[in-house]
Amino acid sequence: ETVNATIGYQYFDGFTAAKGGTTRNAHLVEGALSWTPVTNFNVRLEGNFGQAKSIAGAKTNVASGFVWVRRSF
Repeated sequence: ETVNATIGYQYFDGFTAAKGGTTRNAHLVEGALSWTPVTNFNVRLEGNFGQAKSIAGAKTNVASGFVWVRRSF
């Protein structure tokens, strides 16, 4: 009851990237783990990984994550 987890996946096909190059496809995976040890206190760990492949075959990998601690009063 104090731990929650989520995972998500997205697939994109045939879109134009922000830098102006046409991308054939991309994948994005995101996961999060949230823990509430006591009332009004929450710790969240989240991570993302994405990969895009251009028409020329070049791959771009991106990874990010964060830890979030929140106390409510």
